[in-house]
Amino acid sequence: MRVTADGISTYFAPDLPAEEAALMAVTQGPLKYNTNYDAPTVAAWSMKPSSYVIAEDDQIISPKVQSYFAQKMGAEITTLASSHVAMLSQPEAVAEVILSAVEAASSN
Repeated sequence: MRVTADGISTYFAPDLPAEEAALMAVTQGPLKYNTNYDAPTVAAWSMKPSSYVIAEDDQIISPKVQSYFAQKMGAEITTLASSHVAMLSQPEAVAEVILSAVEAASSN
């Protein structure tokens, strides 16, 4: 299963430049069938501090659902006005979240 080029540019990554969304469409790998069926035995967030970036403009995973999971995880939450691919549309902001998590883990 693959997302169409129109699906990527309209829903998955509407805040990316058209050229980048088009590249994403042609280079995407197939979705592994078992992705939604393989269950982990232990969730790392249940034992380790976690961070979560909520993408406010995500049309793939509802921001309300993201918020629910982030709160359930007890995660440090950052909210960005972004599509599903915040790491591509706002890489500096996402990098800051990662660096903050590294710094917090390093100080423990």
